[in-house]
Amino acid sequence: AEQVGRTAAIEMASKAAATVPLETAELAREVAQVVESLREVSATQAASDLSVALAMAEAALAGAIENVHANLPSIHDREWLAQIEERLKLCSTRL
Repeated sequence: AEQVGRTAAIEMASKAAATVPLETAELAREVAQVVESLREVSATQAASDLSVALAMAEAALAGAIENVHANLPSIHDREWLAQIEERLKLCSTRL
């Protein structure tokens, strides 16, 4: 019984640990999309600033996705994993 409780606690903690970086990934992707949309309306002098902002958003996205993946092996809830994988897929689609 103690082992079952411990396993459930690890899974619950792993879900929480995966959710935070997933939300970060979703926000980073959103930031990257906003930065891309600014290219057409920004002054030429801001091009390098936009490139840096995009690179930072892409780095945040990649790092957050890696953190999500690091927490998935402890999770056995297939339905929950399928939802997370779908959200990750949306984060990973080309901008």
